[in-house]
Amino acid sequence: MLQHRAKSPTVSVDSSISFFRSTQGAALTATAVCDKPGRHLGFYTVTVEDDLGKQIAKMTATCYASRGSSRFREIGGRTGKPYA
Repeated sequence: MLQHRAKSPTVSVDSSISFFRSTQGAALTATAVCDKPGRHLGFYTVTVEDDLGKQIAKMTATCYASRGSSRFREIGGRTGKPYA
């Protein structure tokens, strides 16, 4: 989960999703890692695994927060630490 302190709109500057395989499991889990929070830009990696431990997809995103923003902050984790 991502929250911006100034609560200004956040938009995607760039994003890419790679799908590796279809799932054979019953449930999917997405885990996000903040690679680098910045003053206006935040860089994130999200991996999706099924309940069998197989990696299903990977997403990378760069987000931009506008107007009087200070910094991105994470809820439930620190930079480089995964959170689901």
